[in-house]
Amino acid sequence: MEARHNRHAIVIGGSIAGLFVGAFLRRIGWQVDIYERSSIELIGRGVGIVATHLELFEALDKCGAGTVDIGVIVYKRITFDRSGNVIAEKPLLHIVTSWDRVRQVLLKAINRQRYHFGYVFERVEQDGSGVYVYFANGRTERADLLVGCDGFRSSVRGHLAPEVQPIYSGYYIWRGAPNESELSPETRRTMFPYFSFFLADQLQAAGYPISGADDELRIGHRRYNFVWYRVADGSKLKQMCVDEHGHKL
Repeated sequence: MEARHNRHAIVIGGSIAGLFVGAFLRRIGWQVDIYERSSIELIGRGVGIVATHLELFEALDKCGAGTVDIGVIVYKRITFDRSGNVIAEKPLLHIVTSWDRVRQVLLKAINRQRYHFGYVFERVEQDGSGVYVYFANGRTERADLLVGCDGFRSSVRGHLAPEVQPIYSGYYIWRGAPNESELSPETRRTMFPYFSFFLADQLQAAGYPISGADDELRIGHRRYNFVWYRVADGSKLKQMCVDEHGHKL
């Protein structure tokens, strides 16, 4: 245990996964430094998260983040047809939250002085006692452990296993989160309070309320998270990633 308390870990990526890793390692006595490639605070990078899963609540509690005011409570699921009529409903308690809110909760469980912005991972070398991590700005850090949490196009994975490449899953998503106050009274009455669905051939749309800016949970100050899944082949995906001016997104 004495040796473990002196161990140092470097985490590449400061989003949800990186914060969870950092919080759990810190909980068992490790010194953890998190390096994020973005030079600015990660705000609004993700939208809604359905957080009713007991595993998520358990993980937040065990890593020291807690679950107080984690999200918005919805009490029912409803399904609409193309005309906007409710064709099915089921009472079902959910707590729905946002990427921003989960990240803010996790930030409380790490040492903010060891969260570093603007560091682009370049490569790692290791010997029998640890790793040397090199960054694009010329900085080098040594640690006992390196953990890559830098997304589906991970630069850490690209360095260690370049043959592993992401593949298209077969569907794409449109999503957004308008402010509750900007929705029509009818939308706020019929859709906003619930976990809503629309299902059709090769598509699914869903929506639910989440916290607003600055984790605001007051009525009238929240947002409505919506996602629209479309099944399509790779050529259609490429088409959807080109804007009206011909620029690839």
